[in-house]
Amino acid sequence: MKIAVPTEIKPREGRVVLVPDAVAQLISYGHEVFIQAGAGLLSGYSNEQYELQGAAAHLAVGLRTEVVVFDRNRDKNGRDACSGA
Repeated sequence: MKIAVPTEIKPREGRVVLVPDAVAQLISYGHEVFIQAGAGLLSGYSNEQYELQGAAAHLAVGLRTEVVVFDRNRDKNGRDACSGA
């Protein structure tokens, strides 16, 4: 499966959904991981750290086919998981 992680777009939000170690684990299970360039910078993770774990960094997440994009700001019903709204 291809897994893509975009850069957070909320103002003043610096978290990233996957840290480099998690990327390595997903890849060990046979998945492909794509990180939008700069996605981890505000969390202290460089593009190079992700690439060293096997992720491909892209300037934009414009991937097609079986792509899963994690949105950790929404729960399974589409509500904002951070505020409970």
